[in-house]
Amino acid sequence: AGRRAVLLARASQAQDAELMALLCLADTLRGAGHPRLAASTASTALGVARPAGYRLFEGDALTVLAASYLGSGQVALAADHAKQAVEINSETGRLPSQARAHLVAGAALDQLGDSAAASAHRNQARAILAEAAAL
Repeated sequence: AGRRAVLLARASQAQDAELMALLCLADTLRGAGHPRLAASTASTALGVARPAGYRLFEGDALTVLAASYLGSGQVALAADHAKQAVEINSETGRLPSQARAHLVAGAALDQLGDSAAASAHRNQARAILAEAAAL
């Protein structure tokens, strides 16, 4: 169903719909234990979002890509993509995306042995979620 949604969105030439479908599919694949396929799908989304200037989708694609790399044991790549996701999501101001990027960055940095930086990212995620809850 996810692949069909991507094809339908692509056929409609609505890039935002295509990006939403790609990101949902990538996140579903990651959650279902297929991190490499998820990374490939998220990378496709990034390749659509970045040149089109869709910063919100670019940030989300980087977060899903980072989480997928983390799931496949590519921790350094996960940390790099999570850092990029944190930067972009901070620019856009979308609180849930910011928090998720910080959580993925924290998990990656934890696995790299940088517990202080990991803790800082987790604390930042908590603060963002508290801010979102207060709205």
